[in-house]
Amino acid sequence: TGNISGGNPNLEPSTSDNYDVQLEYYTPKAGLYSAGVFYKKLKGFYYSTTLRFTNTDANGYPVPDANGPRIYSSTDNALGALNYGLELIARQKLLFLPKPFDGLGVSLSATMTKSDGKYPGRLSENLPTYGFSDRIYNASVEYAGGGFRGRLAYTYRSDFLEGLDVDNTFDDYFAQYRSLNWESSFQVDKRLRLFLNVNNLTDEPQVSYQGFQRTDNPEDVTTYSWRATAGATYRF
Repeated sequence: TGNISGGNPNLEPSTSDNYDVQLEYYTPKAGLYSAGVFYKKLKGFYYSTTLRFTNTDANGYPVPDANGPRIYSSTDNALGALNYGLELIARQKLLFLPKPFDGLGVSLSATMTKSDGKYPGRLSENLPTYGFSDRIYNASVEYAGGGFRGRLAYTYRSDFLEGLDVDNTFDDYFAQYRSLNWESSFQVDKRLRLFLNVNNLTDEPQVSYQGFQRTDNPEDVTTYSWRATAGATYRF
């Protein structure tokens, strides 16, 4: 009389052949600059699938019906996928600044990915790999000095596939997500350390939508406020 979710005891192991090439340069003054390319060939990775139905058979299994009002959710093996892309990283301590600003450091990274996922019954479509974003950006400013350490970090992740249905009109996606987080600590002495961490400073929600590039068709919106954790660690 309602939606059904179930497991899949017939899942096969997921394997991946990975090839990476990365060039790194370390500067004399605490800098790191790198560029890398990667190629990943996956087999049998898992993805969430949904099937629409109206009625079940004598054994209680849903009878597929493309226009059915109910949904059966499960996990399945994809046929395979290719993921390849570029990763750029830059980290630099700002030691050339006068004290106390010489404790500052900046970090930047960007990952650009192309993916091609193959799913049963959807082989003619150009679909991304389940759970993979084509762009991920990170930026942070850090400070260390006098027993204090602080880090303000920003992360951006583009939208990604989270569930397949009968076609791309009903497929589920997580919308792009941004987060701003703060981490800090102060070493009082050799034994005592105080810390304060704050997550999601800008109150970013988590949104999923239905349909390819249908960000105007939200399915779930979860709102998170900022969350702070404060405490102390002591070594005996």
